[in-house]
Amino acid sequence: KERQGRVPNVTLFGGYAREVGREAVVAGVSLPTPLWYRQQGHIATALGTQRKEEAELIRAKNDLARAINQHAREAETAQEQILVYEEGLLKQAQEALRIAQLSFRQGASSLLDVLDAQRVQRQITVDYNLARFELSQALTRFERAVGGPL
Repeated sequence: KERQGRVPNVTLFGGYAREVGREAVVAGVSLPTPLWYRQQGHIATALGTQRKEEAELIRAKNDLARAINQHAREAETAQEQILVYEEGLLKQAQEALRIAQLSFRQGASSLLDVLDAQRVQRQITVDYNLARFELSQALTRFERAVGGPL
């Protein structure tokens, strides 16, 4: 906008005059010439504002890309943890509890061994559910970052 002020504003004008015994047609062109254009400060300010806004836009895009990558990594890590639980830990803890109970029934181990196996099995289940919760949170943050559902 400020740069447009440097371009002269050409104005055309015309007229007709009639006096007793005389008629006249008048036409002309007005062309202001900005020899000493005094709006350079406004142009510099506008350009500075434009550059600042462009830099802020680039920074916002970079921040968004960084956030999306971080949330995607968090979701991936949580999913990997869930797979560890589902493919091994949950089954192993359940099997350890079953063996401890069987061993207790046969008199080969104490009640304390059974209770300890139950505690471990429950803790693994709690940790598994926490991993599922963390995955849900990570996916929610990721969806917010990308602006919609996956």
